Amino acid sequence: RNKSGIRVGEELPSFTYIDIEGDTVSSTDFEGKLLVLNFWFVGCVGCKQEEPYLTKMTGELKNENIEFVSLCQSSPSRTKSYIRKNGYFGYKVISIKSKKEIFDLFGVESFPTHMIVKNGKIVENIGFPFTTDDEINWFKDRILGEL
Repeated sequence: RNKSGIRVGEELPSFTYIDIEGDTVSSTDFEGKLLVLNFWFVGCVGCKQEEPYLTKMTGELKNENIEFVSLCQSSPSRTKSYIRKNGYFGYKVISIKSKKEIFDLFGVESFPTHMIVKNGKIVENIGFPFTTDDEINWFKDRILGEL
């Protein structure tokens, strides 16, 4: 479990951002759905290592009741360039240039961080990269257990 970030049982803070596709994404968009958040940044070794596992998992969990959103602590231009080069890993991508904003709003100070949100509350807060089949299967089971 993660020592940084919003604690399990706490409310997800309200937010509204524009994703890298130009669409508005708001915390209210996910009411009645399970929300899986991924906090990362371009250049994060652990974040890069877990991408193939996240891609596989999001493909397997394609479901109208689960939403995957990533918040990238890199500039929009750098994030877009990275995605063009490496492809999407199954998450809607929001670029938040300011590490301070990610810390102030979400309490995240280590990357990658993963949160599962159900009914507006944090039910999981995990602060390590998923770099094996066993780890990603464990995470997938945590997600499915909340449906």
